[in-house]
Order: sequence, then structure tokens, then C-alpha cells
Amino acid sequence: MIIQEKRVRRKIILIVESNQVRAFLLTSLLAQETTHHAVVVSTGQQALKVLTTIIPDLLIFSQHLADMRGMALYEQIQTVEKLKPLPLMMLGAHTTMHGSRFIRLGTPFDRDAFLHAVEALLSYTTL
Repeated sequence: MIIQEKRVRRKIILIVESNQVRAFLLTSLLAQETTHHAVVVSTGQQALKVLTTIIPDLLIFSQHLADMRGMALYEQIQTVEKLKPLPLMMLGAHTTMHGSRFIRLGTPFDRDAFLHAVEALLSYTTL
């Protein structure tokens, strides 16, 4: 009897975070608690460049980046047709807001709330 192994593609999460400590904490949390693969860049411009070559399953970005505000990055992403369906999570917003593909998660945030938001957004992925 041959048992076929079902291979599941690991989800790619692009993290845009200029604070190295927060970037480390996010990638560590994702590595410990999920099977997802995190790619980290530190500026909005780097993120936009990466998004020309790969489309991640989820984009997590800080409200305050070294080179631009998080909402400016969000607005630029929304101008690219192929990126419009991309699920997004903005960290550092003063309030928590949930939308269908966009979550603003206030900081400091609860570990479980963050992981739940990641999974909720990834389950919405239609790319």
C-alpha cells in the first residue's frame, strides 16, 4: 500500500518593519508558532521593490516606517491591480480595526491576537 504525502505550500509573509527588535520578535513568533515563511525588509521602498518580483500571501507592515508612513505604503499597494487582493496587517495603529483583507492591530498587541489575525488573513487569501 502506497501512502501519498500531501505537500502543503508554506505561506510567505512579507514583514516591513524598520524596528529591528520588533522585526526579530515577529519573525521568531511566526517561526515558533506557525509553518509560514517570513521575509523581512526595513523600508516601504524595499517592500515595493520586493512586491514587483513576488506576491506574498500576507503583508505585515508598521504604521511608522523609516522612509514613509504605513498608510502611504498601503495607498501605493492599492494602485497596483495585482496587489489589491493582498491581505494586509498594519501594526502600531492606535486602534484595532478589522476588515475583510485589512487589519490594523494596535500596539502593544497580544501574542494570540496577532497569531489569530495572521491566520484569519491567510485563510482569506485568494491569490
